[in-house]
Formats: sequence, C-alpha cells, structure tokens
Amino acid sequence: EKEKKNLKEKAEKMKIKMKDTKNKFLLLKLKYKKECDQKLQKEKNLARVYIKDIEAKIKLANERAQKVKNSMEMVNKELKLRQKAEKLELEANACLLYTSPSPRDQRGSRMPSSA
Repeated sequence: EKEKKNLKEKAEKMKIKMKDTKNKFLLLKLKYKKECDQKLQKEKNLARVYIKDIEAKIKLANERAQKVKNSMEMVNKELKLRQKAEKLELEANACLLYTSPSPRDQRGSRMPSSA
C-alpha cells in the first residue's frame, strides 16, 4: 500500500509537472505568435510604403510620358505645317514663274495656254 501511495504521489506530481509544461508551452506559443504578428505588421507597413513609392514613380513616369507625347504631337504638327508651307511656296513660285512676263518680252504672260 505504501508503494501504491508513492505511485499515486508520483502520478500527481507528473500531472502537475505536465500541466506546468503545457502552460509554459502555451505562454511561449502566445509570445511567439505576438512576435510574429508584430513582424508581419512591420512587413505590411513597409510593403505599403514601397507600394506608395512605386505608385508615385509610376504617376510621375506617366506624366512625363504624356509630356513627351504632347511634345511629339506638336513637333509633328509643326513639321506638317512646314511641309505645307514649303509646298505652297513652291506652288507660288511655280505660278510666278509661268505668269510673270519677261522684262524683254512685252507681249504679256508666258503662261501656257493649257494652264
């Protein structure tokens, strides 16, 4: 019976020890979870900052691209206007070439009859 009592006491001590171990494990688990949650939150915050930075850079790049596009459109319009002006100038010069009388020729226009 003494042996039975000793075994019961040992079993009770083991239960208590197991309960303590379980409680320590739960505390460690909570502590680890809290640390992980804090690290995760820091990483999320950093990610948000990086995303905002990238979005700002993208916006700036889009604005610059739009300015370049507008400049190219203006250059193209100016080029077309210059080409049109050159064409009109050539036409005007050609017209003057055929309609202006020669200072030596007092008969009038040298313009061909088909023109």
